[in-house]
Amino acid sequence: MARMNSRGQGRLARAGIGFQVWSSAVLALAAVLMINWLAARPGVRQRFDLTATAQNTLSTATMGVLKSLPGEVTIDVFFREPDEPVLAQVSLQAMARTGRLLGLYRDLSNGQVRIRQNDMENTALIQERQRQLHLRGIEPCLVVSSGDAREVLRVNGDLAVFDPGQPDPRLPNPRPPSIQEYRAEYAITQALLKVTRGEELAVYFTTGHGELAIPETGEFGLDKLHGLLMDEGLRVGQWNPTEDGPLPEDCACLSILRPTDPLSDETIEAIVRYVESGGRLVVGPSSDDAELERSRLNELLAPFQLEIGEGMVCQLVRDPTTGRPTDGSREVAQFPINPANMTRHSLVEPFRSSGRTFYMNGAHPVRVTGQPPQGVSSPLFTSELYSWVDLPPYDLRANESTEAHSRKFELALASQFRPADLSPAGALEEDPEARIVLVGSAFAFTNVIFDANYDFLRNLYNWVLDREYRLSMSPRRPDLRIWPTEKLDELPAMNRLAWLWTPLFCLLMGALFAFLRSRGGPRSASTSS
Repeated sequence: MARMNSRGQGRLARAGIGFQVWSSAVLALAAVLMINWLAARPGVRQRFDLTATAQNTLSTATMGVLKSLPGEVTIDVFFREPDEPVLAQVSLQAMARTGRLLGLYRDLSNGQVRIRQNDMENTALIQERQRQLHLRGIEPCLVVSSGDAREVLRVNGDLAVFDPGQPDPRLPNPRPPSIQEYRAEYAITQALLKVTRGEELAVYFTTGHGELAIPETGEFGLDKLHGLLMDEGLRVGQWNPTEDGPLPEDCACLSILRPTDPLSDETIEAIVRYVESGGRLVVGPSSDDAELERSRLNELLAPFQLEIGEGMVCQLVRDPTTGRPTDGSREVAQFPINPANMTRHSLVEPFRSSGRTFYMNGAHPVRVTGQPPQGVSSPLFTSELYSWVDLPPYDLRANESTEAHSRKFELALASQFRPADLSPAGALEEDPEARIVLVGSAFAFTNVIFDANYDFLRNLYNWVLDREYRLSMSPRRPDLRIWPTEKLDELPAMNRLAWLWTPLFCLLMGALFAFLRSRGGPRSASTSS
């Protein structure tokens, strides 16, 4: 009996111990879950950044934006391997760092910022999401959207600026690619502001004076430019001063491209008032001198101390077979802009630093006649050193006795200044600033040359609209092959190599093998083996 009692007491003791173990485990699990739940509460959780550069801490300005978001914002992540292998490593570094940054935005936004990771391997879902976001194509980027408003932030250019380096060890001073500047927080915060403010920037094009039409197809239409601006999240409209009355109040940028008929006094006065109040203006004249004079564009630009000169800037072209510089053909007025002839202005700096080009055709020389009181006007790029201005009647030949000759001519200008009559902005607002870009020819905006000028036009409008964080270069197109203008001296040698030496070498090798076979060399070798 005593033995049975002891057994019962042992079972009870073991049951008690088991209950204590299981209850402790359950309580410990509950405590862990409770701690995790509390840690996720915005009002309870505390974060500590122990990194030396505070790279895991958002700025005070960004925190203010996150606290005041009026609605939910979605950030779509379209990260994949970049198309340019040279930049693969730095691109992956920038994308990984941005991924950690997005986690901070999500955690510190009180649920207002939602991060959507898109599987780039699922083509069907990617195409559907593209359709929902009104995107034509996908490159490594973030898309910040709220309702119908959206901003596209490219990895190279918007989130970071890459230095391609000099990875070829055979060249002097080799260096690997690197991240020159990482500015993702600024770009993302600016995008949050733009998509939640309910503002959709509008770009208007003047009509009624023979201008290039938008959106018109054909070689000299602006259909492709229209698509580019739409892809950049901009609204595109037209303004006919005679039929539409005053310039719309929502105009963020006004474009005047190749007017052939005169602008009226009222139109010129309205545009000048618009710019002097902080407006943005893009001007591209007709290549024809008579149409330029008739349009009165120089009268419009005179208050801003900018001027369009007469004639077309031309530069010698080299005969591809002899290498000798020649003139007299239309090619002298159609030429790429060499990066060496670009200034360090932020609008063209991405081209200059990456060694990329764009094209001009039939461009007038332009010049700055004076500086604005509270700003600066400066050239963007010039022609080659051995250039001339061809005056009408155009013969496309360098005439040193009657035409400006053998020097560089400015082909585009950028002006930015603070309007004198406006009061300073508040502490959280930017000072109003007028911006003007004058390009020597409207041809640079047309469909026929759009593919070569895509990045230039995108950067032009983003700079004018004060979206400098979007200035960047798209991946180099593999189907676009342009011989660098600084290497034109090598073109004859390459032609001789392609058309003479390579076929001659193949012919000699064929004759050598035929001779060896006739002597039985290869046959005897195979027989002896």
